[in-house]
Amino acid sequence: MNEELRNILSRVDHTLLGQAATWSEIKTICDCGAKATVNARIDGDGHIITQGAQVVLGGNDSYIAMCHKCYIRGIREHRVIRLHGHN
Repeated sequence: MNEELRNILSRVDHTLLGQAATWSEIKTICDCGAKATVNARIDGDGHIITQGAQVVLGGNDSYIAMCHKCYIRGIREHRVIRLHGHN
């Protein structure tokens, strides 16, 4: 996502959060045990997708929650990521 769009979405997020009556965080843990902060989309070969469409409708089985450290390591080292429930 380009920086301008990120800034716009960030402002929208803050506005919506201010309007929310309640806020609850869904806590997710990375496979390494750290708090997951990233939802990484994985291609058919098991690599993290960093280009192309930002969201794929109906692609829930292509995402995995990861901590930022594992996400960056997966990109830099071109690691193969195994999705949960897939062999």
